[in-house]
Amino acid sequence: MPNLKNLEKEVAITYYRKGVELFEKQKVREIDEEGSGNYIAFVDDGKNSFDVQIKINSKTFDITENNCDCSESTPFCQHKVAVSLQIAKKGTIKTKVIANKLKMKKKSKVETLLDNTSELDLRNWVLELFTKDKSIAIQFSQRFEGDNILLDKDAIIQKTNELAKVVLGRKKFIQLSNLIKIFELWKPFHENILNKILPILHEEHKLLILLSLLDTIHEYEYNLDTNSNKFVKYIDLIFEKIENAILVSNEENRYKILSDLIKNIKKINYRTRFLIIILKTIETFPKEKSDKIFFEFMLLFPSVLRFEYSIKKELYITTMKLDKLPSYYDKILPSVHDDEYNTQVVVELIKYKIYDYGITFALEAIKNTDSYKNKIKLYTNIIQIYSELGDKINTNKYQKLFARYI
Repeated sequence: MPNLKNLEKEVAITYYRKGVELFEKQKVREIDEEGSGNYIAFVDDGKNSFDVQIKINSKTFDITENNCDCSESTPFCQHKVAVSLQIAKKGTIKTKVIANKLKMKKKSKVETLLDNTSELDLRNWVLELFTKDKSIAIQFSQRFEGDNILLDKDAIIQKTNELAKVVLGRKKFIQLSNLIKIFELWKPFHENILNKILPILHEEHKLLILLSLLDTIHEYEYNLDTNSNKFVKYIDLIFEKIENAILVSNEENRYKILSDLIKNIKKINYRTRFLIIILKTIETFPKEKSDKIFFEFMLLFPSVLRFEYSIKKELYITTMKLDKLPSYYDKILPSVHDDEYNTQVVVELIKYKIYDYGITFALEAIKNTDSYKNKIKLYTNIIQIYSELGDKINTNKYQKLFARYI
């Protein structure tokens, strides 16, 4: 919606200029406020006079409603512009509060020059610019061409590659400056695809189209010649949209999407990200369905999950929320870097009296930590297990090992 602060940037230039002219010639009259922020006025334009209504949000200065009884086909005609300028720049007894609050930014030299340049000269200059820089021409098309994207796998892959090629040419490796330019071209295209496909991700072949897009993006990650985290952030934004779309879909569609993901997980790039989404989504189902989908998920052992070390904690959290630790305890693996996670798992294994695996887990966790404090906790857990089992020999053995760290 238009805003009083940047009206000239949000209204067609022709109508904005006409509105400025009407305002400067004082063609706005009898402006009055009917209700909070709701203004009506007459605007004289030639031999005609038009009724205009403009409603303003006094905090944000957004124009929330606008009406005019003229016959112009534009959403925001010159008469609305004139009344808006009257409110924003000049004010009256009724509008001086807003006029005082709103300090209109002085136009830069470039903005003034743009206002004073004829449409023909501007058009010719823009066309010349397009011939010199293809990426600008593409951005122009993306901004004004409208939405004509087809959800076709091959077409999406081809377009993604074409946009990257505009920047890279025949270059293989991607430096930071080129990466930024690629994202400028990719972002509107990929956002349009996601906006179309995510609400219908449960439909046949739609998930495969999304996965093909991600595969194509993934290929460029291999050719990065920069340590920048911009690529990771770009992928983060995509997966944030994917996760939100899955979570807000209805139960039936959500279940279908997760089942399809599990079936295809072995050949998916960014697999870990999808595994985490699956785990977060499982707990949103009623017990019968969550049990079923969790069972399907755990069948991914050992072919997939054994190698996905980064999802260990998420898997443990979901297992505990679903009260499935006794059934799947041996799928919960120690972490190399997360001492807090390791000690927490051992405590839960002891609580469920899963002693043998508790000892195995604790010993592996001891190997993975350099923290004396954490080693003490884990040895204490092992001693507790053997003590509860009545195994005096091993209790004494680990008490001696424990003594080294105190």
